[in-house]
Amino acid sequence: CLYCMFISFSLPEINPSQTLTKKPGITFSLTNQLQENKTWEEALYHCRDNEMDLASILDDEDQAWAELQARDADTDHVWLGLHYTCILQFWFWVDDNRLDFSRLDQESKKEECDTSVVMEKKEEHLWFSKSDYDEFNFISFNMYF
Repeated sequence: CLYCMFISFSLPEINPSQTLTKKPGITFSLTNQLQENKTWEEALYHCRDNEMDLASILDDEDQAWAELQARDADTDHVWLGLHYTCILQFWFWVDDNRLDFSRLDQESKKEECDTSVVMEKKEEHLWFSKSDYDEFNFISFNMYF
């Protein structure tokens, strides 16, 4: 599935305009949408309409990349691809990765319908659950075969 893959990369390769080749035959181009405010769902559809997906963060390396991208945001937080499903009562990444790595602030964690995760632009870059209807900048990635 074009939208169901996540890219992982190392810090020296981080450059939003750079094309990366991490696996034979697969090339990834990083794209961040930091000048657009959208609800979580609008951001997700915007990414997918442009053959991208909201960013997933699976480890410290991915977190470091996202922190670098977020520093240019116009909003205090940026949407990530982590969403809560109230029907099944768990958090999931939109690209189908498991939630093994998390910087979700436990004091502000809300497990409610229409809730997704933002990362703060500054400070500790913690993640916070927010209403899907709030508007923030977002980080996406693009994948080419």
